[in-house]
Formats: sequence, structure tokens, C-alpha cells
Amino acid sequence: MFVANHTHHFDGAYGGAVLWRYKPWVLVTKKWFEKKRTGKMISWCRCISISLDEADAKWFETSEEIVNEGGSLLIFPEGALSKNGKINEFKPGAGLISAKTGAAIVPCAIYGTYEPVFGMRQKILIGDPIESKCPENVRHGKYARELMAKAQTAVEENYRILENKFGKIGQYTEK
Repeated sequence: MFVANHTHHFDGAYGGAVLWRYKPWVLVTKKWFEKKRTGKMISWCRCISISLDEADAKWFETSEEIVNEGGSLLIFPEGALSKNGKINEFKPGAGLISAKTGAAIVPCAIYGTYEPVFGMRQKILIGDPIESKCPENVRHGKYARELMAKAQTAVEENYRILENKFGKIGQYTEK
């Protein structure tokens, strides 16, 4: 299960293209499926609809089934585009799937700037897998939050590596 920072609407397509050999399913907010042309296009791709406005267990069940069948996922755990100059706190959804299935989480840093139409999507750094084995005496929710904190730290570190190598481009700033 790949998790990445999210700065542009094309991150899912870009991430899926870079990770093509793993054939990841990408979680996409439901509102994109409801758009006439865009919704039609993404319905042909390996995309899973997720509602960010209401309780939605279908995405979890579908994702869990894909992972249990040996498939992979690409999730942007910030839950929305980051436009505020920092990587926002990762939500625990990907961690819950990992805690329940034992799937490793692979942190990915996408390096580029946010532009309304086309952003610079030039680099992605794929980090080391974070193994998942939820202890029997720990609730999946608690373990999921711990996993996602580790994943976020890894994504931030990988982003800094890209920044040090290619220069600061103004997307994420130190606070």
C-alpha cells in the first residue's frame, strides 16, 4: 500500500504511472466521480470512490478486498490537496487497512508545485516499506494512527531529500 503527499489533481495519475508495475488502485474523492467527463474517465481506471463528507465503509471494504487478493493501493492520506505550504496530518484510513490486513505501507514523496491546471510532477521518491503487524492487545485504530505517524514522518523526510537534491520549489516550507 503506497501513501503519498498530495499537491495536485494529477497526483493519482502520476503515481499510478510511476508505480505501473504494481497496478495500484487509487482512492479518489466521490465528487470527481460525479463530474460528467472526469467521472466517466476515472471510472475506466483503477479508482475507488471515497466520500469525504459522510460515513463511507464501501471504500474500506473494496480496498481491503483488493489488498487481500494481492493488489496494491495508492492513497493520499491527507484527505485533500495541500495548498497551505505543509504536508497536512495523515488520516488513519490507510493505517486501518494495513493494521487489519498486515500489508506494508510504502511512503512516497511527490515533489512539485501546486498549479491550478498543470503542476510540476518531476520526481517521486519511494521510501522503505513500513511493516505492519498489529499486536493482539492493541486496537486497530490506535495502531493505525501510529503507522500513519511513521508514514508521514517518512514522506516528510523523503520530501526533504528531494528538496536538498533538486532545490526548494516553494511547495512545503518549514514552520
